[in-house]
Amino acid sequence: MPSVMLSGWLVWGLPSEKKASRKLGKAHEKGNYKAFRRGKTEDGFLQDETAVEMDLYNNEEGLRIARENKDEAFSDLQQKTIAAIHEGKMKVMKRDAQGRLTDCDGNFLLLEERKKSDWKLPYCLLPSHVH
Repeated sequence: MPSVMLSGWLVWGLPSEKKASRKLGKAHEKGNYKAFRRGKTEDGFLQDETAVEMDLYNNEEGLRIARENKDEAFSDLQQKTIAAIHEGKMKVMKRDAQGRLTDCDGNFLLLEERKKSDWKLPYCLLPSHVH
C-alpha cells in the first residue's frame, strides 16, 4: 500500500508531475532488481519479479486515483486509495494461512531454499480483496 499511496500523492494536485512520478516509481523498481543482483534486501526481503510487477501495477492505480481526483482533499484521496484496495483494484501476492507467499496452487517456497539467482519466482498475484 505505501508505494500506491506514494505514487498517487506525488501527483496529488500536480498534474504536470504525473510523468515524473511514474518515472520515479519505475526507477525505484529498477533499483530493486539491481539491489537483488547485489543480494541487498528491501524491508528485510530479497525482491523478485512478481513483487516488482505488483508494485508497478499498484503505482499506476495510485496515479489513476490521483489524476481522477485532483481536486479532492488529501484525506479524501487517502480514503479513495484504501477503498480501491478493499474493492480489489490493486494487486497483492497470494499467501497461505501462515502468511507465506505461494504460487497460484497454494504451494510455498521456503526462503531458505531460494537461490540468490532466483529473480523469477512462481508467486501469484491476486486482486487486493482476495486473501
